[in-house]
Amino acid sequence: MDRRTRQRSLQRRWCSLSRGVRDRLKRARHYSTDATLRLRIRAVLHCMGGLSCREAARRLRCSDRFVRLATQRFIEKGPEAFCDGRRGRGRAKRLTAQLAGLLREAARRGPKAFGYDWNYWTVKRFVRLVADRLGVRLAVATMWRYLRRLGIRRVRAKPYVVTPWPKERALRRLWYICRQLRRVGPDEVVVFADESEVHLNPKIGYDWCMRGHRRRIRTPGTDVRVYGALALEHGTRRLVAVWGRRKDSALFRSLLARLDRVYANKRRIHVVLDNAAIHKSKAVGEYLQQKGDRFKLWFLPPFCPDANPVELEWQAFHAAVTVLHSRVDIDTLIADASRYLANRSRSNTLRHRDHPWDWKPTASRLPA
Repeated sequence: MDRRTRQRSLQRRWCSLSRGVRDRLKRARHYSTDATLRLRIRAVLHCMGGLSCREAARRLRCSDRFVRLATQRFIEKGPEAFCDGRRGRGRAKRLTAQLAGLLREAARRGPKAFGYDWNYWTVKRFVRLVADRLGVRLAVATMWRYLRRLGIRRVRAKPYVVTPWPKERALRRLWYICRQLRRVGPDEVVVFADESEVHLNPKIGYDWCMRGHRRRIRTPGTDVRVYGALALEHGTRRLVAVWGRRKDSALFRSLLARLDRVYANKRRIHVVLDNAAIHKSKAVGEYLQQKGDRFKLWFLPPFCPDANPVELEWQAFHAAVTVLHSRVDIDTLIADASRYLANRSRSNTLRHRDHPWDWKPTASRLPA
């Protein structure tokens, strides 16, 4: 089609439109938020004014093919040609109740319940699930918005073990310890104790980086382990820690000796702890016998780490000290650990000075 024929065809199609449609198209040429729509309308108006496709493309800074297609579609279809002619992919226009129910059930039951071999969900796997079950193809960005709207978020899984005790018996034991500890006098102190290991090899975690880059963490050739024993004071949340090369009775005895020195002004020290073998060893029993009634040990139900609040302190410690650390020797790492625990103990004491923290056992602290 030559220039003159295209111009006459465009003018006939334009004149066949109502005045209101022509005014809306002229306004859309300047004020539409769709850049492609504005470009198509301008291409048609330029060619209708007598310009060739090449000249119109040069003015609009687009390709000749774009101008030819825009004018040809306008001649054939009229104003509908300015709209995007691509067919939809079956996307859901809104979050339906059926789609929301499927996503909630998938987040609750896991991929294997739906016949997949995966162990966890990703956004792309949610997209595939919806396509397989409902026949709806969603974009990853759309699925991400739906998951946020439903409150489905990506969190780290929590391991647990099954306690050999019945839940009622374990809960009675926790409340018994709670009632006994609430009777302690002002010349007594209650602490929660537990041990953990610190590796020279850094733990790998998430960090913010620029697109296309990943943070590189140097790891030592040989891993070195150091064990720490931590005590958390009830009320003020003061922290007392000791370190050792082995997790044995000597480590726990050193923690008791440290508590004896720190709380020299207290008549008795109540220690709440788990059922680890080092807490019931012969060496520990001899040490407690030497101290008389200086220490009183309260053992929690077996396999109930959530009932011991010092576990949360260890979790915060590893997140702040051992994740993505760059230390190459264990002594420097232990120095960082001791400094962190001292600062956290100071901030905890200041925070709970006027409003002491109170430990209360609940059923949620017991494993399923």
